[in-house]
Amino acid sequence: MRKENLVILKGKSTLISQCGTRIETNTQYRCIEISEGKVRQFLVYGIVFDENSFNELFVDLHNVVMDEFKTIGLLGTNNEPISKSLFKNQASVHQYGRGKSMFNVIYFYIHPKECIYGFYPQFSGDSKAKCLENAYQMYINLLNGEMEDFDCKDIQRGNSGIPIGYGDLRMSSEYNPTNENLSLFI
Repeated sequence: MRKENLVILKGKSTLISQCGTRIETNTQYRCIEISEGKVRQFLVYGIVFDENSFNELFVDLHNVVMDEFKTIGLLGTNNEPISKSLFKNQASVHQYGRGKSMFNVIYFYIHPKECIYGFYPQFSGDSKAKCLENAYQMYINLLNGEMEDFDCKDIQRGNSGIPIGYGDLRMSSEYNPTNENLSLFI
């Protein structure tokens, strides 16, 4: 999957289509470009957007990831990958379970309640060293624009801290004490 094929919604408002389909913020959606002649349209979550609307509403997930990687120290000064040894030194490895049912998840963050990335293991029971090796390969693939690991949730992003038990990272919703309706209808 190319880096242009995963997008997230800009801003803080939820989009609701005429048929009731909801597109939430901070949630990744697959995107396909539909071109016919000079007309470019984009299909996101079953909804077709013209080029201007798409550019106004969505951003490539890869661009967001690259900016956040700079923030948490996973990119060099010229957007080059960090070394394998530095990658291992910055990693926070959390073990869930024991024995053959054990999972070593590798997390990177400055503060887990602001921005956290998790690299999930391919197999249960893999050693810490094997999980770090696999995570580094996923990291290199992601920097090269391959988004399969993100799409399969082997790499995840969040801002709700490190899970107590083995599970997905979450993006917390915006603080909304007055219960404002932040929905846009398209």
